[in-house]
Amino acid sequence: MDVYWNTVLYNDAASIVLGMRPDISHNCLVAFFTDPLYRARVGHWEELAHKVVAQFRSACSDCPDEVGVRAGVVECK
Repeated sequence: MDVYWNTVLYNDAASIVLGMRPDISHNCLVAFFTDPLYRARVGHWEELAHKVVAQFRSACSDCPDEVGVRAGVVECK
């Protein structure tokens, strides 16, 4: 994963466990909120969603105006 939470590379194990596949967004933030398979696999998704957003904000707090950060946020809307 890069600094913008884009998946750079994944293996077969990640594909099975995390549901990684070519037809979904490879941005972890976007996939968390838009991929029905991922959402179905997380039993407490609503509770975890707040933490995921907080972690993304924290990770990107040093560079909020960079194109990669803004692209992930816009894609989630």
